[in-house]
Amino acid sequence: MGYVGFMSWVVLWFILMVHSPRGCSANHESDALSAFKDGLQDPNRVLRSWDPTYTDPCVWFHITCNSANAVIRVDLMNAGLSGPLAKELGDLADLQYLELYGNNFNGPIPVELGKLKKLESLDLFSNHLSGPIPWQLGNCWSLKFLRLQNNDLSGRVPVEYFAMHLRHLKQVVFYPNRKLCDPFRCYVCNGKPPCGNNHTK
Repeated sequence: MGYVGFMSWVVLWFILMVHSPRGCSANHESDALSAFKDGLQDPNRVLRSWDPTYTDPCVWFHITCNSANAVIRVDLMNAGLSGPLAKELGDLADLQYLELYGNNFNGPIPVELGKLKKLESLDLFSNHLSGPIPWQLGNCWSLKFLRLQNNDLSGRVPVEYFAMHLRHLKQVVFYPNRKLCDPFRCYVCNGKPPCGNNHTK
């Protein structure tokens, strides 16, 4: 191999070493957001810029990235969207703000959101989400704002786990969600009054 050929391999190796990690990360984030989009109805076409052929989601509308080009915000409030929350949202490892309130999202809150260790604000209020509040959200150690009111959530609120693990919370709102219950509210939960008596409201 001649000198020119050798130097070409050196340059190629350097490019791969420098750029591949971010390229893989960008593709990973693009895949996660595309999976989310694919399950949604978007009558107002607010996600029209989310083109999977552009593998860097930092150029998409409603997405904010940091200086390292990692996705840190998803802002889709009051956007007229409907459909489920994709479990792939939990793959956005650098996400700090997930603002999805005021839409028509339905189905459960994915337990995979509990993987978002840098998440500071989770706003899912005023949708049609159902099922229990995942205790795994207590693993989002950086969480400061957790607002889930005005949905169709049910079951017991994992207040004890949240109290132990979410040390930075500034605001948490669960109610109204008429099927939720916790140790401080005497709603019937799974046929049993959680307050130790037969009083219900």
